[in-house]
Amino acid sequence: MAKAKKAGAQKLPAVKPVSRLAVDATPEEFLEFYLRREPVIIPDVTRNWPAREGWDLDGCRQFVCKHACDVPVELAMYQFDAPDGTRYKDLELSSVSKYFEYIDRCIHKNMEQKSALKNGVNVPRDAISSVCPVPAVLKELHDSGKLKLRDLAGRQFSRLFISLKGFHGRCHYDRFGYPFFSVQIKGSKTWYLYSADALPMKRAVPFDNAPFEDFCVPSVRNEYAGWVAELNEGDMLFLPPYTYHSVCHTGQFNVNIDYACLPDLCWAEAVNSLPLALQDVGGMLGGRALMFYALPKLLPDSLACKRVQAKLLSGVFELEDLGLVLNSSIFAELNAEEESTEELLSRALAASEKSAAGAGTAALLLESCLACEAAMRTPHDVLLALCFLTRNLIADKQLVELMNSLRIVKDTILEDCSGLEGKILSKGRVGPPPSEAEVVAAERAAARSLGEEFSEKSPSLRMMRDFVKVLSEPVVKARFWPDVISVEGLAFRMRHDFVQARSQCVSAITVVYVSPLQTLFKLNFVGLCYEPPNCYLGNLLAFFTSLGGVITVAGESARPRQFFGAAHGQQIRGLSFEGPRLTGINLTTVAPTGNHTAPEGLVAEVSWRADAAVDEVGFHFRDGSRVAYGGQGGDEQGPFVLQPQELLVAVTQEYTGQYLGNSLVFLTSLGNVLTLAGSESRRSNCFAVASGLQVVGLQWQHDSGQLVGVECGPAEKW
Repeated sequence: MAKAKKAGAQKLPAVKPVSRLAVDATPEEFLEFYLRREPVIIPDVTRNWPAREGWDLDGCRQFVCKHACDVPVELAMYQFDAPDGTRYKDLELSSVSKYFEYIDRCIHKNMEQKSALKNGVNVPRDAISSVCPVPAVLKELHDSGKLKLRDLAGRQFSRLFISLKGFHGRCHYDRFGYPFFSVQIKGSKTWYLYSADALPMKRAVPFDNAPFEDFCVPSVRNEYAGWVAELNEGDMLFLPPYTYHSVCHTGQFNVNIDYACLPDLCWAEAVNSLPLALQDVGGMLGGRALMFYALPKLLPDSLACKRVQAKLLSGVFELEDLGLVLNSSIFAELNAEEESTEELLSRALAASEKSAAGAGTAALLLESCLACEAAMRTPHDVLLALCFLTRNLIADKQLVELMNSLRIVKDTILEDCSGLEGKILSKGRVGPPPSEAEVVAAERAAARSLGEEFSEKSPSLRMMRDFVKVLSEPVVKARFWPDVISVEGLAFRMRHDFVQARSQCVSAITVVYVSPLQTLFKLNFVGLCYEPPNCYLGNLLAFFTSLGGVITVAGESARPRQFFGAAHGQQIRGLSFEGPRLTGINLTTVAPTGNHTAPEGLVAEVSWRADAAVDEVGFHFRDGSRVAYGGQGGDEQGPFVLQPQELLVAVTQEYTGQYLGNSLVFLTSLGNVLTLAGSESRRSNCFAVASGLQVVGLQWQHDSGQLVGVECGPAEKW
């Protein structure tokens, strides 16, 4: 085996140009890109726009200052010498005219612009429509009902982005799954685009919509697969939901206008399991809108529900008179039922004009709720996903880095209930159920978070008791007897009170609870890693779950191992290493086929090089590309050839501190086990079950006492 060395060079991911339609392309040709959520450029949409010919810097300034002179604007300032994650600083100017003065100074001093509009400047829709009418292709699709454009469904303002050459915007995605269009009225820009699952979830700030790294740096941009779009005057770019974008301003004077669609329910299934959608759901609770929407689902007592809603609503609108809130038109509109998205939005927009909160506030609140519902199947699913996220229970491994940075969601009604966190199963957390005193403490904390006095009549008390009941009631229970050296015994209490047990002796007992939250999310055991024993039942037992979690029980004799699993509906498409240690997996959502057949796996073959340890692991994809991890030492092994519908769903590494460890073992969706091992690897038995099955029992060899197989049964249906 070669000497330890740095991981070998990996093939750079492909960055491809965004497709460009013909000038005379039909709306139906664009609709094909829209429905499959692929970015595309539609050229020459500003052919007859007065703004295209009449807007030089002074013409644009005159128009914008006339219609939005006193509107404060937010700027993003780039600081190249700041640490990663903090290079963009938010600034605020008292008016847009101050921003134009800054542009004048940049021109006068012949310097590139280092600060630009963060969210654009809002110009009334009725004013902008005279110089920038809705592009014909969008109007035709809206009128035919094939998409719903907010600009034609009651939106009161349009956003203009104005800049000089030199600024490079922060990489981010637009929240809540809104598809939008950007039209290049003047100048040019280069857009770097990445799909929702292409970038890591590490964040500098909890629930931020921007990745941690600086995408102004070319080496960072080129590290990930994506698209590049060169946008020139007259071009319109379509950005699908949850598309990351980083924009370089290349023209001498640049003006863009945005058009946005309402959340499209035809994409709801596709974005249902995206980590970004779950992140947005979690972030919304900080603004209380989601909890406001979900409360009727939690509180059967309508009076108690309205009291809590009033409290939350008063926080949103900064109104102290709760009676005013309860009788307000906003409150009535938000409680309207069985109306279409467009009707609700239009009614909320109309109601917001009568509110002291200011036009658009209610619409924003409502839109956020609607978008959350579009991203998840039901509001109840949204709330449960949020509970998982806030308590580090969410299964998707792409969220690991995010979870490490945020730990517990701040400024939410659930904030001070973190004392219960250690009492609930997640990724091996163990402990007894919460005591009555701990429950009361959590209830008091919840009341404080809503600014209420704790009492039996507190509306929050009832709500929190519901939460505590759901989060602490054991339904499935597993008991382990860990010895200093090995695992002495274990027992599983099944959902129907049937107990499976095997033990050598009884000493210290560790109890792991699986809560009803996890049964609602269809928790199944889908794989098992077992290190044979020096004595008793083994040195290590690790159970992979259908939520992507891992429950691990180990004695001191167990070798150091890393475990990562994909949640139901996802597959592994890459690995993350820090030196020789496997630190994570890159996941992608399995696209539904629509014909009830199993989806095709991304990885076609897995190859490796090894001697005493594993030197290199290679993934060969079905599109012909390849990615490799590690170096070039050792002898070439394999490859393992996967079936067309076979997905990689879990991996474990025997970690040694050098190379890529003594072994890596992959479990697949067809129940196969792929073992990549060096000669120094300690034997371990891994078992996988095919998709649609779950582990319901363990098979032990009578004479040796070793685990030799698993018993399977039908999985909980999704």
